[in-house]
Amino acid sequence: CVTPAGAQGQSADIVVTIEGEGSATLTNAFAYDPFVVSSINPSIGPATGGTLVTVTGIGFNAATPSVTFGANDGVNVTVVNDSTLTVETPMGTAGISVDVTVTSTAGTGTLAAAFNYSPFLVFSVVANNGPAAGGNTVTLNGVGFSAGTSTVVFGANAATNVTVISDGSLTCDVPPGNEDTTVNVAVMNDLGVATLVNGYSYDDFALDSIMPANGPVAGGEMITLSGLGFATGGALTVTLGGNAATGVTIVNDTTVTALTPAGLSGTSVDVVVTSGNGVLTLTGGYTYDAMEITGLDFAMGPAAGGNTITIVGVGLDNGAATVIFGANPAANVAVVSDNGITCDVPAGVIGTSVDVWVMNSNGSAVLRMSYTYQ
Repeated sequence: CVTPAGAQGQSADIVVTIEGEGSATLTNAFAYDPFVVSSINPSIGPATGGTLVTVTGIGFNAATPSVTFGANDGVNVTVVNDSTLTVETPMGTAGISVDVTVTSTAGTGTLAAAFNYSPFLVFSVVANNGPAAGGNTVTLNGVGFSAGTSTVVFGANAATNVTVISDGSLTCDVPPGNEDTTVNVAVMNDLGVATLVNGYSYDDFALDSIMPANGPVAGGEMITLSGLGFATGGALTVTLGGNAATGVTIVNDTTVTALTPAGLSGTSVDVVVTSGNGVLTLTGGYTYDAMEITGLDFAMGPAAGGNTITIVGVGLDNGAATVIFGANPAANVAVVSDNGITCDVPAGVIGTSVDVWVMNSNGSAVLRMSYTYQ
């Protein structure tokens, strides 16, 4: 015979009746299979849904069932056999667990808190510090990164070149920030916002000033750079207008000295400091004086001095001028034109060559080792 419908999980008596003979009963002789949901695998997945899970239990063959995760319907339900079905998870809320319920004509079975939607979290930033100039690439580790397009923010500044590697990893280029500060790092996507508090620190690396901020086109002037982080980045270079300074010396973490390279008169150039901590630029930080010495009409003379020479150059006619040979001032300085100054050479040491300096309101100019005492 064919069994009639019955209540799932219950036993039924079997009664045999023969007309004219009566009936006989076999108590609890037949048991209807229960409708049970016993397990789900995997039991965790992203809140974006789409995870293919396998549900095991009893009674799935009665008819194509529906499967819900919390209050949301799963999709693409496929009954494999009476004890197995597969289904794709719907979207959910990150970080919560939901009941999984299978419903069919045979009944309803629920597995409480059976599926966990992965939380949306940022665990770490590697490396978690870098230069204030930004531009360095870091890796963020966490959960939930694959939910749509991700935006990453350091403090209030957006990172660039964000690349999602997996649900738990992404890379990005750090935006500029303020030196010696620590900021929150936030990831935003379809799941919302996940924040790592104090997740990234900008290094103490800064270039604040240069003294003096101007000097002769011939270069060779000692300058002092002030800032932060000079002693922590290894080898350090300084350029002015793309030309390398010489004699670079790290005095301490806040001070560097160097000798300027030659430049063009009247131009302002960027000062760039480069080390393992990054690259710092002081835009227009140094100006080459609008004055230049190009030569002397006599490049040698007696150690007793007193001889008159003409200094030739540009920018020489701008008010009173001072002329110095080595460390000694010349006498009877006369500005002849923008291109010439005459003066009486001071006494010096026989057999030595000295720098010749001219200083006026245009600045200063020097012609190195240009005059020799005989």
